[in-house]
Order: sequence, then C-alpha cells, then structure tokens
Amino acid sequence: MGRPSAAQGLRGGTRAGMRSEAVRLLRISVPLVINNLCGIGISVADAMMAGRVGPDALAGVAIGNAIWVPIWLLSIGFLVAVGPSVAHHYGAGEFVKIGGVARQGVWLALAIALLGCGMLAARDPLLARLGVDPGTARIASGYLGALAFGVPGLMLYQVLRQTAEGSGHTLAVMGIGAAALPVNVGVSYLFIFGKWGLPAYGAVGCGIGTAITFWLMLLAAAGYSAVSPHFRAFYLWRRLEWPSTLAQKALLAIGAPIGVSLAMQTGMFSAVAVMLSLISTRAIAAHQITLSLSSLIFMVPLGIAMGATILVGQARGAGDPVAARRVARVALALSFAAGCAGAILTLIARTHMARLYSDDPAVVALAAQMLGFATILHMGDGFQVGINGSLRGHKDTRVPMLILAGSYWGVGFSVAYLMTHPLGFGPAGAWVGLGSCLWVAGWLLWRRLSVIEARLAD
Repeated sequence: MGRPSAAQGLRGGTRAGMRSEAVRLLRISVPLVINNLCGIGISVADAMMAGRVGPDALAGVAIGNAIWVPIWLLSIGFLVAVGPSVAHHYGAGEFVKIGGVARQGVWLALAIALLGCGMLAARDPLLARLGVDPGTARIASGYLGALAFGVPGLMLYQVLRQTAEGSGHTLAVMGIGAAALPVNVGVSYLFIFGKWGLPAYGAVGCGIGTAITFWLMLLAAAGYSAVSPHFRAFYLWRRLEWPSTLAQKALLAIGAPIGVSLAMQTGMFSAVAVMLSLISTRAIAAHQITLSLSSLIFMVPLGIAMGATILVGQARGAGDPVAARRVARVALALSFAAGCAGAILTLIARTHMARLYSDDPAVVALAAQMLGFATILHMGDGFQVGINGSLRGHKDTRVPMLILAGSYWGVGFSVAYLMTHPLGFGPAGAWVGLGSCLWVAGWLLWRRLSVIEARLAD
C-alpha cells in the first residue's frame, strides 16, 4: 500500500511549495471541517429543538452541556493521542504498528468510558452544589442521565476515527459524521416531541437521541474499518491484544495534556454559564445560543488545525522537519483567515442567528449583544488553534497545556467575571474575557512552536 511523501510538492521553490502544501492541507482538512460541522450540528439542532419547547428546556440543556462538554472533551482528549501516533507511523511507513496503536486505544477508550459514566452518575450532587434552579436542574439531570448510555459507544468510535484521520483517510470520517447529523435530528425529534406513539420527553429527549446516535456511529466505523482496503495494511482486527503498560503510558503522555487542556477550556465556558445562570434564565439561554453558534463557527479553523496535526505528524515520521514547518505556516494562515471570516459573518447576521433558537425578544436581543462581543473570540480562536494543531503533530502537548491553563483561567475567566459584575457590562461582557484569553494563548503557543522548530533545525 503506497503513501504520499511527506515532502511532496516542496521542491519547486518556497512560493510553489506553500501553494502545494495549502492544496494538500485543504484536501485533508475539508472533510474534517464538514465532519466537525455535522458533529457540532447535533448540539446546535438539539439546542434549537429544546428552545422550541421553552426557555426552561433550553436552560436545562445549557446547564447539562456545561457539565457534559468538559467531561466529553477531557475523555476525547485522551484518545486524540491515537491520531498523532498513527500519523508518525504512517509517515515512517510502519503500517503494522498502526494496528497496535488502535488496539491499545480500544482499552484506553473502555477505561475512559467507565470514568466518564462515573462522573455523570454524580450529576445531581454537583447540580445542587452549584445552586442551579431546581426545575432547571431536574431537566439537566435527565438530559445527562440519557447521554451516559452513549458514552462507551462514543469513546470506541473515537479510536477508529483517530486511526482514520492519522492515516489521512478523512473522507470516511466525513461520511459517518454527515450521516449521523440527520439521524440524530430525527431520533431526537421523536423523543423530544413524542412522535410515533413515543412519550414526549422534552429536553431529555435530546440526550436519548444523541446516545443512540453515538452507538450507530461506532457500528458504522467498525463495519467500514473491517472491509475497507485502506485499513487492510494495518491489520486492525488481526488478533486480540491485551493492554500494554508501555503503550498505554505512551498514549497517556500525549493524550492526558490534550484532555486536560480541552477540559480547562470548556470548563471556563461552563463556569461562565453557571455564573450567568445565577443572573437569570434568559442570561443563560442567551449564553447557550452564543456558545452554540460560536462552536459551530469554530469547527472550520479546528478542521484545518486537525489537518495540520496529521500532516505535521506524517512529516515528522518521514524525518522531514522542513515540510513540518511549512505545513504549520500554511495552517496558521488558513485557520486565522477562517476565524476572521466567522467574525465578519457573526457581526453581520447575529440577530438573525439568534432568532433561529428562540422566539423570546429579550433572549434574542441579549444573544445578539453577546454575539457581537464573540467576534473577538472567533479571530483569537483561528489564531491559536492553527498553532496548537501543529504542536500536536510534533507530539508536544505538556507545555501547551500549561500555556492554555494560565490563559483560560488566569486571563479568560478573570476578565469575564470583571466585565460581567464589577465593571457593569452585564452578561454580554463575559464574552470579552472569553475572547481575550485566546489571543494571549495564541502568542505563547507561537513562541513554543518556534522553539520546537529551532531544535529540529539544529
């Protein structure tokens, strides 16, 4: 089975090489962007349908997601380590080792799924401790309880997804993601509104539909990997393989910092959501609308960054640091451009966007105000995520974790609190803090990438 050279298209001069890298990066990243949009589209659709049930239902889903998303990303982050590991082996032509990475990833996924379900089992004491309104807490608890049944399926799917992405086979990932969106919307709709003779579960139906979709995604990925010629050289299903202490430590060394970084970022957003929930139900509903739309826009630069992780990892595996550096520059330019485009779109259409979620004029007005401030976040996200994607391709995750921890909580949450309360900007002011920390993180991550590239050049 052949593989593309990590330095393909880099021999014809700097400008031609950059164009060639941009084409290669987009060829891998566009399917990832589409998959990301479909994945976040599930959450967007759930929020829209919950909003049609009423502000209380939307607030319940928002608080539920404030707890679920950090747990989800912490868990997924551990498994993201499979992707760079596969990319390095793929770049070096070590195809059989890819199967070993995937099989070890399955054991890690099962352990993480157990941990995630345990965290969700403790949701009621946490909701009570956070002081959430009892009615909202009851909806959030039901939503989280339903989601818990899908966690094992989601974790196992992530291993197969990372194996496909690390080997540059992103079209398969896109296909599964594209199919999952309409399936999830349809199933969730049945359970939310009680169609086809089913009970109307309201916002809890969002969790039921999403859990079912997670398992269907796993079945689709497992079936495809068993019959696809692309996976044949990896011998994924050749034999049962027990956990290896050495292999698990190698995956955790890469994945644990990624998981912690993702959890800290979403934890910051979740902490702001809880802070706003103490102001009013409308404030948290508007925050959920802004977060939902901002997450949707972020999927474009994130897909480009994920493509950078693959190509930088393959270049490192092939022993070509020049190609790795060039990919990083192209990825930064494209992801930042995508972030700026998202900011412009948000500024122009923010009121119309908010109306897709709610008919409440007060919620729409507040969400439109928040979305205006969120343009700072879109540009900062485009800046930092492109750099971070390249660092992951280098398997450099520990120092970026520390950088992001200081930026998110030392800058982001602190500024969000000051803008909301002492400085009197109200709920919308929180988004100034959420956006400003990403610029700080981006600059520090850029310094880190420069250090890594200088070491490789010596």
